[in-house]
Amino acid sequence: GSPIEWVCTHRYHHQFTDTGKDPHSPIKGLWHSQMGWIFDSSYRFGQCGGLKNVEDLKKQLFYRFLRHTNLLHSVLLGGLLYAAGGFSFLVWGMGVRTVLVLHNTFLVNSVGHMWGKKPWNTGDMSRNN
Repeated sequence: GSPIEWVCTHRYHHQFTDTGKDPHSPIKGLWHSQMGWIFDSSYRFGQCGGLKNVEDLKKQLFYRFLRHTNLLHSVLLGGLLYAAGGFSFLVWGMGVRTVLVLHNTFLVNSVGHMWGKKPWNTGDMSRNN
């Protein structure tokens, strides 16, 4: 997705940490917090109010440009990788890289809220690792 959508989700996560409105709350289970939340956009549009928390970014031409040309960037990168090294560059540069980066990021959402020390009473389930 675009930076606007990422920031929207991130802001809602910090606003509603570990509650029913948290987009990737661990209270909904490991699968949901790891990656299940991606397949359910109702959290952002139904529970949290859509893209209302990113009005500042929606006003900036640069971020609007990235949001509207996101698919084009992926297609161009795929074409460049294929031209540079064929199918293996495409697989490693887009497929494998994307899976590894996303799952490492998702681990922060799931595992980072399940295990670790809790030195402060924050009123949520977040932990220090």
